[in-house]
Amino acid sequence: MGVEFGFSGLSNIGLSPVKGGSIGVKKAMDGDNYFIGRFGFGLSRDTDEAMATGWTDEKDGMMQFAAGLGLQHNLPACNHLVPYLGGMVEFSYSSSYNEPSVQEPVAANTLTKTTTSGMGLGLKAMVGGEYFFWQCMSLSGEYTFGFSYTSSKTEWEYEGADNVESKMSGFDFGPFSTANVRLTMYWD
Repeated sequence: MGVEFGFSGLSNIGLSPVKGGSIGVKKAMDGDNYFIGRFGFGLSRDTDEAMATGWTDEKDGMMQFAAGLGLQHNLPACNHLVPYLGGMVEFSYSSSYNEPSVQEPVAANTLTKTTTSGMGLGLKAMVGGEYFFWQCMSLSGEYTFGFSYTSSKTEWEYEGADNVESKMSGFDFGPFSTANVRLTMYWD
């Protein structure tokens, strides 16, 4: 049995599907096969102060999480390095908003807020290597690639006018393509 911690922060190179962190469990099934479960999460909130008087502050926020279940098969080890292959089913949800800086008083038909929310269901393959510092602790690097079905909704709010809404959904190949770094601690 093991507990793993995922790290992110280099979102510009896709280090994690969730801008935050993740935690997971790894349970030996038989021989070189493991059951894995992971939960990822992320939150952010940012306010940029107005550059001039008479303007509002710009505000951004985001919340997202992902949960997945999968299997991992370890290949023959080479010293302390254990390469592996696996697969996972993953569900994700995200929500974000942006309130742009606008001049006060707010004129009619001015965009005042954009809100986006979406869900995804994916099936992904993974390949990685796990380096054991000690028998009970490892650091691994992992690359995933897969299929996903996503559905999202974006709403634009305007001052003194009707809101505009857009809904999109579809299948994609590769949006779950990520690189991950994980620290895992094992015990019997």
